[in-house]
Amino acid sequence: MAASSWAFNPQKIKCRTGLPALMVLGSLLLGLTGCHGKGASLSGSPAAQTSARAELSCARLISFSPSITEVVYALGLENQLVGVTRFCKYPLDAQKKSSVGGYLDPNLESVIRLRPTLVLLRQEQVDLRGNLANLQLPSFSVEHRSAAGILQSFRQIGQVCHREPQAEQLVAQLETEIHRIQQKTRRAKTRPRVLVVVDRDVRYGSIRQVYVAAHDQFYDWMLTQAGGQNAYPVEGQGFAEISTEGILRMNPDVILELLPSLAKHPQTPEALFRPWRGLERVSAVKTHRVYQLTEEYMGIPGPRFVRILDRFARILHPELDWSGRG
Repeated sequence: MAASSWAFNPQKIKCRTGLPALMVLGSLLLGLTGCHGKGASLSGSPAAQTSARAELSCARLISFSPSITEVVYALGLENQLVGVTRFCKYPLDAQKKSSVGGYLDPNLESVIRLRPTLVLLRQEQVDLRGNLANLQLPSFSVEHRSAAGILQSFRQIGQVCHREPQAEQLVAQLETEIHRIQQKTRRAKTRPRVLVVVDRDVRYGSIRQVYVAAHDQFYDWMLTQAGGQNAYPVEGQGFAEISTEGILRMNPDVILELLPSLAKHPQTPEALFRPWRGLERVSAVKTHRVYQLTEEYMGIPGPRFVRILDRFARILHPELDWSGRG
């Protein structure tokens, strides 16, 4: 079926910076978008890259992403971290670091003042990488738009900052957890069709301005490993705005709403579910399988992404035995 029949507006999805205001925070945290660069800051042959990495210093680090900040802490590099964005809230100690602005409005004066030896970026932060190069400040970019990229980033930062053993241990722990969840969900007899709502306008008492994870690398992978399948039918899109008519046509079995922006402004489950009552013909609404996930890590593709996977799996398959580790 054509994308237009699902009320998909490609003009609003081409770049996150063009999204409405309610989506901005989600875009800053996730960065799961097609608006990205062509690769990491370092380029050339593997030998050249290795040589260039060896010349980088992690004595004074700046992180320009919440997910990277979490990796830095996980690798035990927090004492070298001198600057973070105002969105870097976890761990709590990160809030004590100097602020260098935000994802879309970096404060380059603050960056210069902190005298970084290395600035850590996401691959999609192309403009910032160029600005840093003009200032002759070294940067290193990692890919956090997929689970594989997140795991690889641990090894990359670990290599640059001489934390290879810690990186390998962290990756091994996460892979063990992923394998455990995969083994559980393989026993499931059904694969529910799931709509992942990455944001919607919660200011009104009806469903409007709904954005869903289409076939992006991150949430598609999460759904598959959690024993579900994506209810969004159009291939080739990362995120899409859909209408209530589109939701009715898709008729998902489960709706997962990711609302990390409400972590500090909680609402009752009944208040969050109330707007969906107007879509009682949708199977997920009819069976009360609409779940609001407000944990702030739901929007941060860092070391805690396995928690997202585990939460998805438990919601999609409550019939499985989740009491043990096997």
